[in-house]
Amino acid sequence: MIRTYQYRLYPNKKTTKNLNYQLELCRQLYNAALIERKEAYRLLHTSLNYKSQANELPTVKLENPEFNDVHSQVLQDALKRVDNAFKLFFNRAKSKDRKGKKAGFPRHKSRERYNSITYPQSGFKLIHKSKTNSSKKGILQLSKIGDIKTIISRDIIGGEIKTCTVKRDKAGDWFASFTVELPDTVKKPIEQIKEEDIIGVDVGINKLAVLTDGIEVKEIDNPS
Repeated sequence: MIRTYQYRLYPNKKTTKNLNYQLELCRQLYNAALIERKEAYRLLHTSLNYKSQANELPTVKLENPEFNDVHSQVLQDALKRVDNAFKLFFNRAKSKDRKGKKAGFPRHKSRERYNSITYPQSGFKLIHKSKTNSSKKGILQLSKIGDIKTIISRDIIGGEIKTCTVKRDKAGDWFASFTVELPDTVKKPIEQIKEEDIIGVDVGINKLAVLTDGIEVKEIDNPS
């Protein structure tokens, strides 16, 4: 099961400049990869995929040193987005429910439409600024960008953080989204449930509920 946590970011002038700079480089890479796929098919009738384009990144960095300013996995994610766009296009083209409508071919991304970067596995670290768990202030450390003040509105509970996506909204505000993989809950077949596994609930007035195992429930936790 995947759960997402989103926090507000407050980058300073330097980190804001770095974020916008990396967004632009990733947008340029996305559009260049899109053009390369179109031209490869038009001229050579060859379909490129993510792996073939990702293998070109070392050459891209040699010819365009500015791309060394972006974490390698962030660049790979930009190419993955191109790959996903083409997969969606081909799936739509094959769909029998389009009723004569053409499947939209992947388009170039303008500055307004390319507004996020993703660290798929590494290159980021979220830390509390205070040692106390009650503190909502934190720091998001991003490779090649810097430290960004973060409001940790709720703790990330359980599971391993898989990705970090930093996004700029239309108002120019910044947010970070973290995806966490949680273990799937394994439900026992009803015939395997033992009597000691069953917990009764006594709803009360002073306390919300008292369980038969002695645990008192005083309030309902917000499941979100």
